[in-house]
This record gives sequence, structure tokens and C-alpha cells, in this order.
Amino acid sequence: PKAMPVDAGLLAVLQGAASADPAARTAAEQQLAGGAQQPQYGVLLCQVVVSPELDTGIRQLAALVLKKYIKEHWDEHGRKFEP
Repeated sequence: PKAMPVDAGLLAVLQGAASADPAARTAAEQQLAGGAQQPQYGVLLCQVVVSPELDTGIRQLAALVLKKYIKEHWDEHGRKFEP
């Protein structure tokens, strides 16, 4: 089966979040926080996580962002639920 292409914008933001440059990292973190409001955000993160051709660090970062996204958006009765 052919892998789905990874969203280039999300990949660039993840790479920025992993940057050693504090300004780039801060801007990327803000974009990641706002990305949760985008349709299919969880699916796009999953595509990064399961893409073996990507850097392991980027894939791990995507997994952490996905974990946070699920905690905040999965259970509507949860304390931090954001639709």
C-alpha cells in the first residue's frame, strides 16, 4: 500500500518546533497550538508519526503533539476539553 503524503506545512512547523533557534521554536509552538482547530489535525499528525522516511525526532515530536491533542479533544467531559 502506498503511504499518504505528509502535509508539508505541518512538517515545516514541526521542524521549526524542533529548531535550536528560540524565535523559530516559539513561533512554531504557537502554530502547533492553533493547529488543533484545523480539520483533520489528528489525522495529519498520525501521517507524520507513521512515515518511516521522516526523521525519528520529528516523528516523536508529532507523537507528543498528537498525545496532547487527544488529551484535550477526545473526552468532552474532560477538564481540558476543547471542541
